[in-house]
Amino acid sequence: MNNERIRKKEKKVIIIAGIVVFLSVAIFFATAYILFGSAAPETENTGLSWLILTIVCAVITIILISLIVVCVRWQAKAMSELGERLGSAGIRGEMLVEVIESQTVGTMVTDAKTAEIIIVNKMAKDFFEIDPEKTDLNVMDFRSKFSEEGDKFFISCLMELRSGKGEVEFEQALYLKNDVVAYILVNAKRNQLSDGSNVIIYSFMDISERKKLEEDLQIQSETDYLTSICNRRSGEFKTERLLNNGEPGMFCLFDVDKFKSVNDNFGHSVGDNLLIEIARTMVKTFRSSDILIRLGGDEFVIFAAGVKDMEIAKMLINRFFNNIENMVVDGLGEHKVTISLGAVIVDTDKSFAELYNNADSLMYNCKARPGNTFEFFE
Repeated sequence: MNNERIRKKEKKVIIIAGIVVFLSVAIFFATAYILFGSAAPETENTGLSWLILTIVCAVITIILISLIVVCVRWQAKAMSELGERLGSAGIRGEMLVEVIESQTVGTMVTDAKTAEIIIVNKMAKDFFEIDPEKTDLNVMDFRSKFSEEGDKFFISCLMELRSGKGEVEFEQALYLKNDVVAYILVNAKRNQLSDGSNVIIYSFMDISERKKLEEDLQIQSETDYLTSICNRRSGEFKTERLLNNGEPGMFCLFDVDKFKSVNDNFGHSVGDNLLIEIARTMVKTFRSSDILIRLGGDEFVIFAAGVKDMEIAKMLINRFFNNIENMVVDGLGEHKVTISLGAVIVDTDKSFAELYNNADSLMYNCKARPGNTFEFFE
């Protein structure tokens, strides 16, 4: 029996009881008036009249007592049913808490209007490095683990929920102790309760391993398998992106002089060692923000972003040549390694293909001269 049914039955019993009491009082006064009214003469039957009135009072009393007993029994039954329902609700509440605590995802429920935390499980506290015994929690205990940018994004998602959107899902980075960065998948859903209030139910799932795998796969797809610098596809894409944004710089194309003879005389494994060492020398010479690319074979590209002064450009290339001369390649012995390089200063809107063609012709011009030579496109 639900609350509405109990209220209806209680109202019905009160109405019936009121009617019975009213009728009982009416019968009592009507009988008294008939027996002792001013219109009735005082006779020897007065004793009989009192007897009749007493009987009527007794009957009315029995009816009222019976009514009280019925009301008390009904109330006792209603209270018993209410107790059973409260007990059942208590058991269900305990079961709900156990279910929430046993979940392998973090769970939190907040008031949609005030952001007051209503429920939070241990897993959610673990994700955010919050003391499991702490009870006086507020939303800032969780938001403090976001970056400033991440917190702004989190708030924008909450505003979407408050404005009527039913559900949002997004990834969020957590900045934990000891410089650990973890990643969680956040699902937030707005729900309306039976009393009309609104809550937001959050679930937090740890996706750090998945994120790491995605990043590793991304790096592998963009990296040359031998030298660990950019492969042709990713390097060309990154360079084109800078060029499209109007970024000036120095574009260099080079290859190893007589690389085929290295493979023929020393073996392909030594040739691979040479390519690996050249890539290391590129990393050593240029900045981390510069784009270093192995196009394939012994052909490489460097895009030094922001370098547009000719003297600085020549200084960088000469430093690179000096580092090439000082390389130690396993298995190559005293063999001298040289390269030929064509360079273009980028100060106008040009594509990667145009820069490659300009630098390629210069690179082959350099091969007619002694090794470690370069030429700039005029």
